[in-house]
Amino acid sequence: MRYDYVSEAVNMPLLLEDVKDHLRIKNHAEDAYLTGLVMSAQSAIESRFGLCLLTRNIRFFLNDWGAERKTSRWWSGVKDGATSDVPASARAIALPVRPLKSVVTVTVDGGTVPSGLYDIQPGEMPCFYVRGGLPRPQAPCDGIRIEAVAGYGDSWNDIPPLIRQALLQVIAYLYGHRGDDPHQALSGSGAVSLLSSLRRFSL
Repeated sequence: MRYDYVSEAVNMPLLLEDVKDHLRIKNHAEDAYLTGLVMSAQSAIESRFGLCLLTRNIRFFLNDWGAERKTSRWWSGVKDGATSDVPASARAIALPVRPLKSVVTVTVDGGTVPSGLYDIQPGEMPCFYVRGGLPRPQAPCDGIRIEAVAGYGDSWNDIPPLIRQALLQVIAYLYGHRGDDPHQALSGSGAVSLLSSLRRFSL
């Protein structure tokens, strides 16, 4: 399943002053460069762990309801609330970006699908539940589009502290190893180990 972001976050995932304090930088000469490092670290962590740190609109593309991998139902009563209205026979399609806040609209070949034909599980283990009666797309590719909202919140302070610390470690590594790939910095900085609890496991 591929996806793209429909909107960009208004704010950065870290305060620039916090980044400079972490690096012990007192001047403003490299502010633009440091801002770029923040965005690179954010992109690397989001891509590696399937995260959306700040609230953004996102669009998922599917070719067919039956073409995506089926998964067993997974539920967290603390994080996700009651799901008793989801039929046990509903097909669960795992969405690759978290945390999911809501689904705005679902379209098939440009036509809007009534919300009564599907269910969602928001939170850290997002799923789209397909009920019976959903139309199948006629388009050979990307006929199904799911518009959703994902992210921890609008502010850097909404992001869990553990992830903010990992961002700082990646930024510090990139600052000291200029020219290195941000994805390589995830391992070199220790961010992968720090965020090991966020790895996804097959159910």
